[in-house]
Amino acid sequence: MLAPHEVIDGYIGARARAGTLHSAHYVYPEDFDGSGTLAFNSSGPDNISGARRKRRIEQWREAFPSLSAKHVVLAGPRLDQETFDAATKVKGLEILVVYQSSIESIESISNACSLVGARIRSSRKISSYTPLSELPNLRSLTLDNPKSLTSIDFVKSLPLLEDFSIFHTPDSWMLIDSLWPLRCLRHLQRVLVSGVKVSHDGLRPLYGLPLLENAQLSYVFKADEFAELVASTPTLRHGSAFQKHLIAEYCD
Repeated sequence: MLAPHEVIDGYIGARARAGTLHSAHYVYPEDFDGSGTLAFNSSGPDNISGARRKRRIEQWREAFPSLSAKHVVLAGPRLDQETFDAATKVKGLEILVVYQSSIESIESISNACSLVGARIRSSRKISSYTPLSELPNLRSLTLDNPKSLTSIDFVKSLPLLEDFSIFHTPDSWMLIDSLWPLRCLRHLQRVLVSGVKVSHDGLRPLYGLPLLENAQLSYVFKADEFAELVASTPTLRHGSAFQKHLIAEYCD
């Protein structure tokens, strides 16, 4: 179960706010002493040459599988596929946060079978999100600006998921088929869907979810759907459905 502050900020967001996931980025693998968050930025220091920068990334690729850390934070537009794949092999990994990358596949995420929290962002289209279905212990998942997502069917295989978010920030809306896969998540307490439209059945799949407390949703749904969400979901305490002035302004 999410703690009250996690219901508001999210499982990973609450830890970021508390500083648990904040760490200076380690320049070289030998700088990491095995405690706290393992943070790596592929861009590296500004004062090293291109050749040294390339060698530095190679050193991290070689080192990741031998390192142990509960929390790994990855960043930098130079974070490529091979480096991401190596990072998924960190021993004991429970939370993986990818703030920036240029990856096109998350197939290797199945290496991190103990993951309970993940946040993923890439500047490129990720070929498939199906590998996430191989993480049965996942409690929290954030897809940050996914460029190729059209279906969330993979969440049906994540029975313990309590916190699910999709952020989509570009000018155009992202379109997914429906929210029905969320109906399978009987532990879901928090959902955030921003910049996303759905093709079928609007908010109906969320009606009456037994533990849902916070639903942050784009104002593209109908006003009566928000009203029905509140009426049918007595556990709901936070979210867009309670912003009546915004619903009146933006919703039919």
